[in-house]
Amino acid sequence: MVEIYTSEIHGPMSSSLWEHYFSFLPESEQIKNKRYLRWQDKHAHLFGKILLQNALIKYGFSNNILNNLRFNDHNKPFIDDNINFNISHSGKYIVCAISREIKLGVDLEQKISQVNPDDFKAVFSQAEWEFLKNMEGKMDLFYKLWTRKESVIKANGIGLTIPLFKVDVLSESVMVEGQTWFISDLDLDSNYSASLATSCKDCPISFTPVNFYT
Repeated sequence: MVEIYTSEIHGPMSSSLWEHYFSFLPESEQIKNKRYLRWQDKHAHLFGKILLQNALIKYGFSNNILNNLRFNDHNKPFIDDNINFNISHSGKYIVCAISREIKLGVDLEQKISQVNPDDFKAVFSQAEWEFLKNMEGKMDLFYKLWTRKESVIKANGIGLTIPLFKVDVLSESVMVEGQTWFISDLDLDSNYSASLATSCKDCPISFTPVNFYT
């Protein structure tokens, strides 16, 4: 089972509500949050971490579990080898995917009409580009392929050391460095594209919306 927690940014929080949630962050994450200049980025960072905290508490961890966050050599955060999670945010949405045992990566992108897919030709395989350039609804497909690639890269856990054009995601499964990843396209909002990559084929997925304003 993969559990996906989602939240939306509706506007700046009240000071009291912000301080309440902010107090749950470990000092290192508080420092990181304060470096963001835009309130939207501060909220996205905070919401992502609290979604993760809530999910981990449901798994039996203590309220201060975020103090145990560690990072691998590629700066991917982890708690222990049995819990896999990934956070993504774009626009007003934040998503946190988590699972026991199942390796995963999730990516979310707001569709921006000013983006020109032709500027990103280098990130696609030849087969992907041939398919994309001849397709109606080119913008939707561009974001679909992009989030699929990003979710696989995140699941693999070594970041952009793998060139994106080598991760061909035209099908729902892709092999990267000997590991097969299975891709699910997530239906979150018509103005967004979201994808989940997992080490499990056809694994069940649950969605839980969380409102931090109430």
